[in-house]
Amino acid sequence: MLSMHTATFARLLLRGVLPCVALLAGAASPRAARDDERVAHWEVLEGRPTAPELPAVLACTLGPAGERVFLVHGSEVAEYDVEADAWTDDLLRLPARVGSGVAVTSDADGQLLMLRGGDSRDFWRVRPDTGVVEALPSTPASVGSGAAIAFDAERGRALVLRGGDTVDVWSFDFASQSWSTIPDSQHNLTKVGFTKGGIIVVDGRTYAWSDHHFKVYDPDVGGWRNFMSFGFRPGRYGASFARDRRTEARYITLGHDSRTLGIFEATKRSWDLLRPRLPARYSGDGERTFVADRGGRPHLFVYDVLGGNVMYRIALSDLERITLDSPASDVGSAWRSLHEEWGASLVRADTGGLLGSVGSKWYFTRFKGIRFVDPRNNKWSRYPGVPVVGRLPDGLAATSDGERMVYAFAGGSPLFVGVDAQTEKGQTLAEPDLDALIGAQLAFLDGRVHALMGGETRAHRVFDPSTGEWTKWRSLPEEATPVGQAGSGLVVSEGRIVAISGREAWRLDVWGHWSKAADLPHAVSSNGGMVAADPTSARIFLVEGGGSTRLSIVDLRGARSEQELELPDAVSIRGNRAFVWNRGNHTELVVMRGHETNEIFTLDLETLDTR
Repeated sequence: MLSMHTATFARLLLRGVLPCVALLAGAASPRAARDDERVAHWEVLEGRPTAPELPAVLACTLGPAGERVFLVHGSEVAEYDVEADAWTDDLLRLPARVGSGVAVTSDADGQLLMLRGGDSRDFWRVRPDTGVVEALPSTPASVGSGAAIAFDAERGRALVLRGGDTVDVWSFDFASQSWSTIPDSQHNLTKVGFTKGGIIVVDGRTYAWSDHHFKVYDPDVGGWRNFMSFGFRPGRYGASFARDRRTEARYITLGHDSRTLGIFEATKRSWDLLRPRLPARYSGDGERTFVADRGGRPHLFVYDVLGGNVMYRIALSDLERITLDSPASDVGSAWRSLHEEWGASLVRADTGGLLGSVGSKWYFTRFKGIRFVDPRNNKWSRYPGVPVVGRLPDGLAATSDGERMVYAFAGGSPLFVGVDAQTEKGQTLAEPDLDALIGAQLAFLDGRVHALMGGETRAHRVFDPSTGEWTKWRSLPEEATPVGQAGSGLVVSEGRIVAISGREAWRLDVWGHWSKAADLPHAVSSNGGMVAADPTSARIFLVEGGGSTRLSIVDLRGARSEQELELPDAVSIRGNRAFVWNRGNHTELVVMRGHETNEIFTLDLETLDTR
């Protein structure tokens, strides 16, 4: 008899992952979860005594005999007995070994419909009762990583996202035993393979996703259209879509070493984040989550094969939707962790990041422009009409007037744009006489945008939105470190522009002269270092970056280090920002960690000891 962990996992999978599958493959780098209230409701169970050979799929069926759970790995199919918490190995053998992209669902009779994957065209129907594996007509082309399958009972067909870095979607009609291509006249699908695809049928409508948008198929136009955004791309390693048969909701994990968990309800046009997050960072190629009844209550199961061969289980009633006012999370001290997936879909590597706030919104960069999110309800903007050709390069800088307008540089170019946060439309503004280089910084004060131009320069330019013109202002002193040689920042403190370069803070006075405001306890790294200022005091916040967790608070009035704090995790990616914003009656420091996890942490400044 195998462990209760795997038994439970299989049972939940039986009740329904998106196409009732749980793929177990890929490479993971899990980390132990912190002990806190967000993890308190998760149970951690032992996995199958022998971890499945990867790639592997846990598939659920619901037929005349009720629910059954099957594990597909290598060339073997095993069965899990939900009631006895036991496994039966070598139930039957497949004609060949499964590969990356293996995907499984079940038909109305509880038979397995299986795409073999591994860049093959094999399509099988597996009859567990008889042990017969029937070879159905081969797929039109090879099936690769990220593939997905669903059964459309109403129309008697299987729907397939091909994967393998393609946008192909197919339909297999069981009556005619033939394949057809589902057209995309709108050219609105993105390639599946780098990301994990998903496809489902709810109330007769077909939904698919391979990026941060849920798509819905519109037969009137013969193509896919955007249904709604959910803020992140489903990672090839670990993204999964667990189906709750009672409500047709999908419980979604982000994957790619993330703890994020969300819920998508097509019938309500709703996407929300859930807590508690997963107990540990979660990765691996394919789907491995499911929902099933246990003790008369539906539970969500997540099988972390590569993270110690353990399974996590939680009652759906113990999950709650995250709001900005949700209690502090698992990061300890006064820190709270917000929605990982905000960052994960917005920025990868050196392409930008969390930048600041404008009105009630936060603004970010991602590839081709500025995007907005309202942290009060986690509602994303669509891509605004920012006139940027191609990806926003490393070195992008942005600031806002705090009420409506966001101003941004694209590093390595003279491009300067303004974006209206209310209309979410952008326009190209007058360019300065110097290109914005790596390390360029922007800050807004008294109706004007101040810019340090970056690179090896100390140049200072000012843009007046009322006239649309740039003027040349006094550069940083020669003794100041050039902005591009070290981590830098430009902030407003007590109504004055303050420039951070190297281990020095320089203040701009009302006559346009720079003077040294403070020697800093450390520099901010050009690789992940960040600077923010508290508008209610003379404090500035220095996130060291460079793989460090160090955060220093410097009081410019006393030119002394007030406090040394630790971030919940190290930061080390260029392009992110920290900023201070007002949330109701609270002032918070907001920090994005960056890289593939892109966690967002906030710190209530009222909790700090300001001795």
